[in-house]
Amino acid sequence: MKVRSSEYATIHKTIHSKYGKATKCENSSCSGKARRFEWSNIDHKHNLDKKDWKMLCQICHVAFDRLHNGKYSSSTRYERRQKTKALTFRYCIQCGNKFMPHIFNQKQRFCSQKCSCHNWYLNNKEKVRLLSNKWIEKHKERYREARKISQRKYMKKLRERRKEL
Repeated sequence: MKVRSSEYATIHKTIHSKYGKATKCENSSCSGKARRFEWSNIDHKHNLDKKDWKMLCQICHVAFDRLHNGKYSSSTRYERRQKTKALTFRYCIQCGNKFMPHIFNQKQRFCSQKCSCHNWYLNNKEKVRLLSNKWIEKHKERYREARKISQRKYMKKLRERRKEL
């Protein structure tokens, strides 16, 4: 049964109101770190029976739909190729957390931008230190002025507090 986008939204709203908010991922191979959960239709016939629906995190929901010709039709060559390629979890090389790489970036090595930036910082720590020292040397006078101003403001506030007591 082909469902139009307006009907699709209506059905999902009905499921949400009938069975409540999805609160966990029922996929056994999920990393369990997701915060957003959705109701996913198992057989893609969009019946309102609870046995035809299961709770999944957003990542597992998209992967499930891609693998089972649901929301994302496999009519294009790219989709057919993605269906045959197994979507597997990876481990972040920075923190070691298990994650599902983005569907368009299967070579992804980090679970988040934070881990990617942290890894870059660790590899370039000396360069960052030299650049920050260079900036301080270049702007030494302005840096000192800023510290003096903040000290003056702090002392002024301290005096006001003492007067209040």
